[in-house]
Amino acid sequence: MCVTPGCATVDTAITAEPGTEFALALGKTATINGTGTRLTFRQVSDDSRCPVDVQCVWAGDAKIGLTISRSASSDDEKILSLTPPNSETTSGDLRIRFVGLAPAPRSTEDRAQRKYVAHLVVTRG
Repeated sequence: MCVTPGCATVDTAITAEPGTEFALALGKTATINGTGTRLTFRQVSDDSRCPVDVQCVWAGDAKIGLTISRSASSDDEKILSLTPPNSETTSGDLRIRFVGLAPAPRSTEDRAQRKYVAHLVVTRG
C-alpha cells in the first residue's frame, strides 16, 4: 500500500488482439495490438436490459460510449448499442463490435453501483 505523497498506483495494461473478444472495465483503456489504436470505455449512457430476476416481454438494450484514439488522427467518440445494427462501428481500417455488457442487471440493484465491463471485438477491414 502506498502511503507517501506522490506515490502512484499502476494499472495493469490491457492489450487486446484483433479478432479476439476482450473485456474492458468502465473508465479503462485497451491498446489494440499492432494497430496504434486505443479504446477507452467512457460511459454507459443507457441500460434498459431486463433484470435476470424478472420476466420481461422485451430484452432491453444497453448503450456505451467509447473514445477511439489513433496516433495519426484526432479522437473519435462513438456510441454503441447491444442491438444490431448499432452494435458495430468503424474507425479508420478497424471495425469495433460491442458484444456484451456485464454484470447482468437485477431488479434489487441500483444501476449506479454496478461495476460495468464491456465485451468488445476489434477486427481489421
